Amino acid sequence: MNRIARVLPSTILANIQLFLISLQRLDRTDLLERWDRENFGLYQPYPWEQRLLGLTLGKVGRDSLLPAAKDDRQRCEVHFYAGHRFLTFGDLPRAKAEFARCAGLPVDCAERRLALAQRARLVAGTSPSARHRVAGLRRRLAEQPDPAGALPLARELEALAARTLDGDDPLLQRVLFLVGRSYFAAGQYAAATPVFGTLVHAMRVAGHADLPEFGDVVQTYGHALMHTGKPGEAVRQYEEVLVLREATVGTGHPVHASALHNLGAALMEAGNAELAQPILERALALARRVSPPADVAATLNALSKAYLTVNGNHDRVAELLRESAETAPSVQQKHVALHNLAALKASQDREDEALALLRQLRAERQGTGRDGTEQDIADLNLLARILIRRGEHEEAFHHARAALDASGAVWGAQHRRLAELLVKLLVTSAATGRLEYAADVLARLQELEDVLLRAAIASTSARGRVRVVNDLRENAQTVLTQLTGRLAAVPGAARSASAVLLRGKGLLGRLAEAGLRRPAGTDELRTELDDLAERLHQLEMTGPVGSDGYDDYVREQRRLKDRRDEAELKLARLLDPAAALPGIHPEEVAAAVPADAALVDFARFAVFGEPERNRYLAVVSTRDSAPVLVDLGPAEVIDEAVAAFHDLLTGAAPDRSAPDLIRPATADSDEPLLAHWGGVIRERIFDPVVPHLHARTRVLVAPDGEIATVPFEVLPAAGGGHLVDEYRFQYLNFGGDVLRTAPEAPSGPDVVVASPDYDLGGVSPAAADDLDALRAELREAGTDAFFAPLDGAREEGAHVAALLGVQPLTGPDALKARVKHLTGPRILHLATHGFYWPSPVYDLFETTGMVATIAAEDVLTGRRGGQRLLDPFLRSGLALAGANVWLGFGTPPAEAGNGLLTADDVLRMRLAGTDLVVLSACETGRGQVRNLDGVLGLRQAFTIAGARTLVVSLWKVPDQVTRELFDEFYPRLLAGSDCAEALREARSAIRARHPHPRDWGGFVCQGEPGATRLRTR
Repeated sequence: MNRIARVLPSTILANIQLFLISLQRLDRTDLLERWDRENFGLYQPYPWEQRLLGLTLGKVGRDSLLPAAKDDRQRCEVHFYAGHRFLTFGDLPRAKAEFARCAGLPVDCAERRLALAQRARLVAGTSPSARHRVAGLRRRLAEQPDPAGALPLARELEALAARTLDGDDPLLQRVLFLVGRSYFAAGQYAAATPVFGTLVHAMRVAGHADLPEFGDVVQTYGHALMHTGKPGEAVRQYEEVLVLREATVGTGHPVHASALHNLGAALMEAGNAELAQPILERALALARRVSPPADVAATLNALSKAYLTVNGNHDRVAELLRESAETAPSVQQKHVALHNLAALKASQDREDEALALLRQLRAERQGTGRDGTEQDIADLNLLARILIRRGEHEEAFHHARAALDASGAVWGAQHRRLAELLVKLLVTSAATGRLEYAADVLARLQELEDVLLRAAIASTSARGRVRVVNDLRENAQTVLTQLTGRLAAVPGAARSASAVLLRGKGLLGRLAEAGLRRPAGTDELRTELDDLAERLHQLEMTGPVGSDGYDDYVREQRRLKDRRDEAELKLARLLDPAAALPGIHPEEVAAAVPADAALVDFARFAVFGEPERNRYLAVVSTRDSAPVLVDLGPAEVIDEAVAAFHDLLTGAAPDRSAPDLIRPATADSDEPLLAHWGGVIRERIFDPVVPHLHARTRVLVAPDGEIATVPFEVLPAAGGGHLVDEYRFQYLNFGGDVLRTAPEAPSGPDVVVASPDYDLGGVSPAAADDLDALRAELREAGTDAFFAPLDGAREEGAHVAALLGVQPLTGPDALKARVKHLTGPRILHLATHGFYWPSPVYDLFETTGMVATIAAEDVLTGRRGGQRLLDPFLRSGLALAGANVWLGFGTPPAEAGNGLLTADDVLRMRLAGTDLVVLSACETGRGQVRNLDGVLGLRQAFTIAGARTLVVSLWKVPDQVTRELFDEFYPRLLAGSDCAEALREARSAIRARHPHPRDWGGFVCQGEPGATRLRTR
């Protein structure tokens, strides 16, 4: 029971509310006072629910509580319990008004459904004849053998019962069960779900949660949630069922095997495949011993999905599916396994075999009355996908539309797979010239994705959200392909593209930010999560210790991830999705762009149907005009030019392997090459957007892909000089950052961290004996993870600290613990090595958010395993004191940690009072670059942590030039210039003395687009 209470605190508190109302109506003042004295204080960790209890007990007034409600759900609760209080004390007009207000709110919750029934009873009253009509309809429905024929009776009975029966009437529970079962049997899962939700709530209120049938009701409610695309909510129901089954029948019963299967299948659908796999393996082992063949077949099918996601072993998956089909006692269950086998064949490019199998299944289904079922929709969906890949769009369109037409009754309007169908309809309707229909589909898809995203926040762990992010990214790339192709001329195409970028770009970082929110009463849970994150971080940064330690590493990694997922799911249930990730609309963004500026939001996307081809586009937004979509062309041309230009700026050898299209005929010196490659970049990505700037010279740039590695200021201007001579640039993580405003918080003292002692007194003895061999191994692997001393950074730190009037943290004092626990310094200046480890070559299962299972001999041994990390926030960071000791297998002091301040560490810093973070180190401005992700790394992490503005380096700038730059920058900043203008003027002064772009162009300003000046302390 403790586990249930921990999973469903809000539901239990709601039940307490109705218990207290019952005591009031029985005039049991003695029991009410006792409950108040002994129990009211226990709900302090849940402040909103405690205030609602206060409303019921008369401690809080309705008028004082209503303004504190943060959304319609909470307003509904206030009206509902206020209505009951008025009803208890005989004020019927006010009770009716409160129930009417509750019933009129656009939310789907038990309080609203009960309010509808209560309001109807107060208006119409309940007569004996009405109750007899309910009983008669119930008998007729129970005797109806045909599920489809039962639907009209079920609808009539549901409506009549809502009008005539009290919420605590035992007949209501019997009616709800029968109505819900009828909807479920007819495949009307969207109608069945709220009925079973209300029934579960009613049984709890009536004290029937200890009845044997309660577990069956909760389980069916979980099934309905699964069918309507809400696996995260279903997990909660199945967890409770598992506890109930273990308490009633033990752990060796078929019912227990079924409970394990249901929980594992729900976790799988919620994106937690690693959690699901061991549960399903337990379920299968038990089912093989005690369960009927149908249950064995179902578990084999579910386990095959887990194996495919976690291990990618297609042969083993095919074996499980064939065994499921052979074991299945019914044709319908056999079809499920064969459908999944067809999907597996399609994923292996065996499309002819997959089509033949699907068409065979559909032929067998004809005339059986199973058209329009969930399995029929799945077959149509898969058929459409395969036909689209083959270019047979007309037939694919009809299959997708048939699936969509059937999905409403089966799935409802908010199912995750509905998005898949809408994407297919978008592609096929555009390909077949149905452009108006395609525009309608796109609008519906975008509305649905907002709903799915918020549902993911409220019902899944961070790992589960990765699945949603990947689905949205895939959908976004498909939509952008259509908007730059067949739908380019459709009215509103540019606005749609802008909406796609605002919803999907940089989403991993924004979800990370949402997950870091701290709702009231969650401090203990947050502390647990932070501890687990730190332990997992240390483990993954360390990696396996030699090939023999790989199995131990994987086991411990899985254990920590499972515990973290469980804690994150608890926190997710307490988050308000709308507040955690508010919707962002193009009109809001345009209105927030400064009047003298234009926002240019770039996107790199894979072309639908040709994943090896990528393109760039830009959406230009200004305050006084509609957004404009600009197709920038093939990404390969731009990326090659950016790579060559970046190599020249950083002193690397130019890439001579570029294609003839962009390779200069003669390029024997540095300047002609810079002019050529820079000119190619400008012509490709900036010149096309210039006409849409409307003569504005201030440009807010939200980069994507490789564009993020080049500062626009250094690009050569068409008429000579550089773009910095004509434009002022400022950078954002994504376009929606124009809406970001730093919270009001006091600023602490300025902090300067410079030239840490990476060896912290010397390389550790453990590493010293084999240091040369280790360096050689790392160089052969393409990296050298040890950090060299930075004498120039020490001088820079001392100079900047003198300008700011503080003592710098240098050498052995530049410790990770001291930096991590800083609270809102006004200025945080960090002069140290930055690191950026590129995306690992083993990203085989990145779409599931899990580490790939790779051969132990392929892992870099020891503490270089961090370079195989999938989390982009662990692959970039700053080196602090003791980094080389840790990298050399030593043990630094506790305050030093591992000496590596990763972007993941930065996410958890408290920088709400920080006006400026300066990252004066090589590669601090870099991070993972992936389509529609912006730049995941330090830049986004410091912004999420609360910093208003960043000045970051995109390459290593010479020490002397760096000191000169900050000597120009800080006096201007301290004199009152905003950060962007101070950097621009400092850069101009340095350019006069050091004209090469690599000297003056390496630092860029990112952050709030408004004038960001230092706050006075």
